[in-house]
Amino acid sequence: TDFAIGAFQGNGIDDRDITGMPFQPDLVFARRVSGAHIALRTSAYSGDLSGGLGSGIGDSSNVIQEFSTNGFQVGTGATVNTANTITRWFSFKAGSNFGVGSYTGNGIVDREIGAVGFQPDLVWVKSSGINAGVHRSSSLVGDVSQSFNAAANPTGTIKSFSSGGFTVGSNASVNANSTTYRYAAWKIPASTGTLTASVVDSSGDDVS
Repeated sequence: TDFAIGAFQGNGIDDRDITGMPFQPDLVFARRVSGAHIALRTSAYSGDLSGGLGSGIGDSSNVIQEFSTNGFQVGTGATVNTANTITRWFSFKAGSNFGVGSYTGNGIVDREIGAVGFQPDLVWVKSSGINAGVHRSSSLVGDVSQSFNAAANPTGTIKSFSSGGFTVGSNASVNANSTTYRYAAWKIPASTGTLTASVVDSSGDDVS
């Protein structure tokens, strides 16, 4: 009910709807099978903007353009909709163990981002600019995060977790003045319960 994966073959046509999800997503990652960065969009993005995790990739239009009640829409961006090329995606829906949001950087050290609503076990943050995204899990100790680039673990980024969110430093990857940042946060559930799954085709019909 809160996680889905899939794939489609690109056709290069604008405003293409990818449907079949059992929910309206709050986060979608998508990437064609070769030669492209990972595109992402959360429900904290506005307009038809989406971003990417690596360095040199800022907000752009015409990639993952919007979400719908059962999927998402892509534009002609080669990252996700190159003709005759497979694109794979996965998505999450916000709930008690997952949330997304955004904030505007102010450059202040030890800034609390407290709107998550729970104490997370994993957080990633990506700026609207070209800085590489960073992520931190609850297994890390001290003032250290990890980069989505092949780089040494940065400090002064996602510094710690709290009961309602996380704390960031002044590193430009997470808190440059007047820069927009989007984040996603996950919590390990207290009980996993029973896992169920359904398989749907591109029309949204259950074929499991």
